[in-house]
Amino acid sequence: MAGILASIGDGVIAVDTAEKIIFMNEAAEQITEWSRTKAMGQPFGTVFSLYSANTREPLLSPITQVLQTHTATGLQNESVIIMKDGAAKYLSASCTPIKQTGEKIDGVVVVFRDITRYKMLEKKIESEENNFKMIFNSAPVGMYTVDETEKIIQVNDAALKMLGGDRIKVVGKSFGNAVGCQGSLENEQGCGHGTSCQYCEFRRATSLAFEGLSASGIECYKTIVNEGKKVVFWFRASAAPIIVDGKIRVVVALVDITDQKQKEISIIKTRDFYLRIFESFPTIIWRNNINSETESINENWYILTGQATEQALGHGWLERLHPDDKKKYIDSDLGLQDKEVLEESEIRVLDRNGQYRWLYRVCKLYYNMHGIPEGYIGMGIDITDRKIAEEGLNRYKVLSEQAQDIITFIDMDGRIIEANEAAVKAYGYSREELLNLTIFDLCEKDKEAFMKCQIAIADRKGIFFEAVHKRNNGEFFPVEINSQGTMIGERKVLLNIIRDISERKLVEEELKGAKDKAEAANKTKSEFLANMSHEIRTPINGIMGMIDLTLMTELAGEQKDNLTVAKSCARQLLEIVNDILDFSKMEAGKLSLALASFRFRDLIAEIVKAYSYRAGSKGLELNYTLSADVPDIVSGDQNRLRQILNNLLDNAIKFTENGEVSLSIKRSGGNAETFELTFAVRDTGIGIAAGEMNKLFKTFSQVDSSITRKYGGTGLGLVISKQLVELMGGKMWVESVKDTGSVFYFTISLKAGAFDDRSKLSQKFVKPLISLNLLLVEDDAINRVVTERMVRKLGYQIDTAENGVKALLLWRQKHYDIILMDIQMPEMDGIETTKHIREEEVHTGKHIPIIALTAHALLGDRERFLAAGMDEYIAKPVQFEELIKKIELFSPQNKCMNPAGIIRSLHISENGDVVLACEADAVNAESSVLLEIVKLLERCSGDEKDLGLLEESAHKIKIVAAQIGSDDLKSMAFKAELAARRGNLRETLAHLENIRQLCEFCKR
Repeated sequence: MAGILASIGDGVIAVDTAEKIIFMNEAAEQITEWSRTKAMGQPFGTVFSLYSANTREPLLSPITQVLQTHTATGLQNESVIIMKDGAAKYLSASCTPIKQTGEKIDGVVVVFRDITRYKMLEKKIESEENNFKMIFNSAPVGMYTVDETEKIIQVNDAALKMLGGDRIKVVGKSFGNAVGCQGSLENEQGCGHGTSCQYCEFRRATSLAFEGLSASGIECYKTIVNEGKKVVFWFRASAAPIIVDGKIRVVVALVDITDQKQKEISIIKTRDFYLRIFESFPTIIWRNNINSETESINENWYILTGQATEQALGHGWLERLHPDDKKKYIDSDLGLQDKEVLEESEIRVLDRNGQYRWLYRVCKLYYNMHGIPEGYIGMGIDITDRKIAEEGLNRYKVLSEQAQDIITFIDMDGRIIEANEAAVKAYGYSREELLNLTIFDLCEKDKEAFMKCQIAIADRKGIFFEAVHKRNNGEFFPVEINSQGTMIGERKVLLNIIRDISERKLVEEELKGAKDKAEAANKTKSEFLANMSHEIRTPINGIMGMIDLTLMTELAGEQKDNLTVAKSCARQLLEIVNDILDFSKMEAGKLSLALASFRFRDLIAEIVKAYSYRAGSKGLELNYTLSADVPDIVSGDQNRLRQILNNLLDNAIKFTENGEVSLSIKRSGGNAETFELTFAVRDTGIGIAAGEMNKLFKTFSQVDSSITRKYGGTGLGLVISKQLVELMGGKMWVESVKDTGSVFYFTISLKAGAFDDRSKLSQKFVKPLISLNLLLVEDDAINRVVTERMVRKLGYQIDTAENGVKALLLWRQKHYDIILMDIQMPEMDGIETTKHIREEEVHTGKHIPIIALTAHALLGDRERFLAAGMDEYIAKPVQFEELIKKIELFSPQNKCMNPAGIIRSLHISENGDVVLACEADAVNAESSVLLEIVKLLERCSGDEKDLGLLEESAHKIKIVAAQIGSDDLKSMAFKAELAARRGNLRETLAHLENIRQLCEFCKR
């Protein structure tokens, strides 16, 4: 340790508790000028006597303070030691107690360094700053400094006198705001924002100084507004950058030259009469002496260049000349005195916007009364527009000759008056031959009338079109023409830019062929999916229907368990079919959401409860947590949310053999109307290796093939779930550790929902008071048996037909209350059968509800069947509960069976009884429906564009009319719906008006 202390650059002295020196390194010897042998054992204060640099009074030893306080300390500011020659050394030091064991202090170590050089530099800088401040404040020239925002931060007395005399009002303001510059008052934002501020040379010089460019000798004047009075303030300014505390500042020096300028102005007012005449000329006029020094120049120079006329005097205006023109101009002036003729030239002058403008310059010598040349008069005319036109014409000639496109000029009779080289090459004529043709000679013979029409349109507003032109060899080729009317001199012509699009047309044909093939392939795929869905759902419908019917009979426990398992297997098969259909919708971008209000907590509890038995059978613990701030009633697509959670919980239980599966839901953002929820499904299952994570969320993909063999699955569930989550405005991700478990997260956005809970619900078994007659049209024998038994289980009568032809015969012979219609059947399908029924009903005024009962379950199928005239839709496999809902919706006995008139919900009990949940209080049910119909009518307008909306409204009115058992309203709505579908607006509006009048009558 002693070796280390001896070798460091700082001085080190160690003392014991008696303040005797016990150690001293070489650096300490050099600083104190004490040798180690002499210092050892000496009192610390003898070797290291500290004094105040300012008073030279002794200072308290820091050793004593450390021994008393047991804490480290430093030296006082401005501490020095006095050397033998009387010189003082500034020191900085740290004194620290030495503790060997426990809290006992064995001594003190002092680490110090000589900072004399740094102190001297500080004092020198301080002295220089003081000198600068003294010079700055006492200077006879006005001086101030500005920061990077050009605000005054320091001002001397001389400048303060110029700027108004009040330091408080000046500091922190821009120059224009401080002096009350008239230009600064033009805009509320002050200096730099007035209309004339952009031409302020003084402001420009200050800005350039911040870029490191100094400026001096700038003479400016400002109109100062003080208490409503205007005073002209002339000054000469210089601006230079300086660095203060590491920041760039600009120091500005001002000299008041107002008196001098006022004298000059007085002289100017007495100038000769001809100079005042020159000022009124619309051109720039100047007068130079024989030495080519400008003696006067009119205001037009300032207007053009922004340079004050005073600054342009002498050779000042030469600063505005283009460098290439300056020497030529000077040479011309010097040689002018020997010429008796006008001197003419074209020069470029820098305008006030930093752009060069062309001047036509004319100069002539003038003589005194003795005939001796005294100088010359010059005049400059702005010819920039002419030069631009000339350059544009030259540029056009170059471009037109080099352009790949054909460029032609034609007169209003179609004669070609100019053509470029590309036109010569494209048409195969020489230029002389081409200029002797008309545009009609280059077109197809039967298109002359069309081309004349296009010429007329192009002359009025321009036109862009395609045509076919002919080459000299008779070959035709497609072209794209952009034609626009213009004037050349006094002559009206058309400018045509013509492009050969032969290659593009070939590419378009190839693309069209590829597109047709792709559409055909997509159509084939859609037809395959539709047929596959129909063929699979049809037998599943039979399986599930028979299972449901059998479960309603008396069964032994084992039989019931077997059937339950069989039904579960059928549901799994249905889920696979649904996944494939969802995947096809996803690929087509047709996945959609059905938004409705629902009880969020009830949904989560129901989903988790459905998996309780399965989790328990594997010995897993299944639980869920739900944050208290999640609303009970929300608006969203509960079926899609159920689909996502079912997929994640099913996977979690499937891949977990021991431990637990949990679902947590918390609110993670949003407001009172819209909020974000974060879901997390955790398991302690097999987990996923980091290298396999990239296989998740990919179509038909699982982590490895062994999982597919062991656990099953299509590999579509996560893909569809992620797409649904994103459709709901969220995202899905996963965290997993191999052999430890996984956590699948997703977020969705929901809105606050609401229910009209005007009465509580009660449940009871209901038997029909009036027997309904139903007609089932179904080609599959098993499904006929299943559906027939379901309907008879409800106590209704039912007849069956295996195709549309037999269904029409039965319908014409017997009265039916409802028809259950399959779609895909031999001889006559369901859509064609419905069409025949609706056409015959137009003449009878009746309307029989037709419910589509079909295995077609792709996106758009429901809308297609309703548009064909059907009233409702059930996808196979038919759920018993849904079938009951649809039948009861159109049942004429609805009001007798349910006093409330509206079935809220229904299900099948464990004993197989049909249970309906109805409103206990239905006094206002009919009034509510009438109000709903009136609201639907308010949406309707008399515009043919809204026929689709009229048809949709009429269809909805037909459905709600059935809810209150109003056959008249239902019949009128059906007629309005058919009229809208046929495109007859007048008949549609007439039927809707009858509905409105009937509703008003019913309300009264």
